Amino acid sequence: MNKLNCYLEENAFVAYLDDISANMVAIENFISTMESVDGAQVCNLYIPSNFYEIRTPDGEPTCQKIFALSADRNTRDALLRLGAIIDKAKTYPDVNNAPLRGLRQLEMRQAGGLISESADKFDWWNDNQMYAICTPSDLKFALRKHYVNELIDEKYFPSFCTHMFDNLYFSHQANTFGSLGVNYITHIKTFINHLSYLNDDVTEHFSIATTNLEKINRAAAFGVEISPESPLTRNNARAMRERYITISDQSICCEWHTKIEPQRGRIHFNAQPNRPKNITSIVGEKVIVGIFATHLLT
Repeated sequence: MNKLNCYLEENAFVAYLDDISANMVAIENFISTMESVDGAQVCNLYIPSNFYEIRTPDGEPTCQKIFALSADRNTRDALLRLGAIIDKAKTYPDVNNAPLRGLRQLEMRQAGGLISESADKFDWWNDNQMYAICTPSDLKFALRKHYVNELIDEKYFPSFCTHMFDNLYFSHQANTFGSLGVNYITHIKTFINHLSYLNDDVTEHFSIATTNLEKINRAAAFGVEISPESPLTRNNARAMRERYITISDQSICCEWHTKIEPQRGRIHFNAQPNRPKNITSIVGEKVIVGIFATHLLT
């Protein structure tokens, strides 16, 4: 599996330790972001091998700073979490005590994620292959770009899916790309873009749109073609049965669908509120991705 390698911009983080009380929000964000990366089996988290020896701006080694602060109950838990992450992270060797080690590693490799306090770019930054990860929620966007750029084998989609699409529930009828009847490599970007729209935007769009046409137009503005079924299909009971899936012994319709190609490649979904309670108890408020199909009966 081609994992996303993520590098900590350690100088930015260590600088906050000089005044941990004033910088606690920023420190917590750094730690939470590292925990998200560390917890994703499709990522590698890298830190310098001599992380604890790096000096803070006031000249004190990081290890001494952390030890002195660990007795404070207001900061102890965060520092314990930091220690756990550092112990598990992969390391790269220091190069001639060069500053900005995480940045240097990313610059040399020209691909990967940078765990940083901001999304500032550098003159060597390759926006197609590098990803700024400033908060835990940024990780899913980085992984989507990585998945497309690296043409990740479809057999690894389930492993990446959990971390790329936190607001989607996939039924057992939507777990094989081959069911879409389109070429995976040719359409990998479209496939990820469609699922990204369903994950990030469709719930809001469906909640504020007052007509089906408005829903269609809002999706089109994001480069995604969606559609409900035609009156002809709705009047065909056999065809409509194909749009239903079962969750917790309860049937639910996935009539709306995205279109990867004009005549094939359908991702059927349900983004409606007020679902049956036994379905909500399983999927919560997530968008249901119900069916991958070449084209269902009409």
